[in-house]
Amino acid sequence: MKIKSELQNTSYSWLVNQIFAEPMLNMFNQTLSHQRTNDFTMANKTNELNRKNILIFFENENLNTNLTFNGLLTDYNLLFISDVCKVLNCIDLKQPVLIVIYVKTDFDNCFNLCRNVKNDIRYSHIPVVVISDTATTGQQIKCFENGADDFIQLIDSQLIELRIRHILKRSEQMRQQLNSSDVLTNIPIKLNQLDVIFMQKIKECIEKNFTKPGFNVNDIIRHIGMSRSAFYNKFKMLSNISIHELINNYRLKKAEQLLQNSDLNINEVANECGYEDPAYFCRVFKRKYHISPKKFKSIHSRKID
Repeated sequence: MKIKSELQNTSYSWLVNQIFAEPMLNMFNQTLSHQRTNDFTMANKTNELNRKNILIFFENENLNTNLTFNGLLTDYNLLFISDVCKVLNCIDLKQPVLIVIYVKTDFDNCFNLCRNVKNDIRYSHIPVVVISDTATTGQQIKCFENGADDFIQLIDSQLIELRIRHILKRSEQMRQQLNSSDVLTNIPIKLNQLDVIFMQKIKECIEKNFTKPGFNVNDIIRHIGMSRSAFYNKFKMLSNISIHELINNYRLKKAEQLLQNSDLNINEVANECGYEDPAYFCRVFKRKYHISPKKFKSIHSRKID
């Protein structure tokens, strides 16, 4: 095979032989451009940097399947891997929006992979879909018990694509819910338990420290105990707004309440909400509410006895 012979002449040949089964090379030879990296192979090289990633795990390099994912290539980069030991490293590097596990016989690895993803706060937000036409009812149940978000038994490429797109749409809708200014008081209950804990820790830290002018995202990262990259990757997947916007929105919400329900002047409200510079506070308040704090207070403030 042309692609295979060329790859064997490079330093990547051992890696490609490890990751790819012969049927997979046949499947993608005519339609896909392959980019080789350290631990996985990426299909659809064109515009890859502008697309989100989907990680597809095949249980072994000799798996023979007619399953294709061509319908997803227009919108996503597809990352194929067959070494279960390298999956978490691939997740760290490429931050996929969804993980697909295609399994025929090795269900123990499937269960472990589901559990490792869903029990790790760094990855728990990523949907996991298991595909198998050989699983018993008990094995399907165990997939869900270990954290799988969906199980697809019928090996039909069109059906699988539709199910994957539905799950990704559902994830995006959840992100939209986390885009509102009251997200910290109304954390969506549909989140994974670890994701709820993640958002609650952010909430606790902001509530405790928002009055401090020097409070910023670094304090939150230390409070949660994650690396900076893991924190930003996870928060980006869970919310459409930045962590800086979330902190500022919380401060402005508190400022709004103080302007309505206290006799504090503008400078005092700014100070109570962590803004050292009253002029900056007035600018960000007006940018959000389209009205100055002074005018807002004159319209909405309640008389304090």
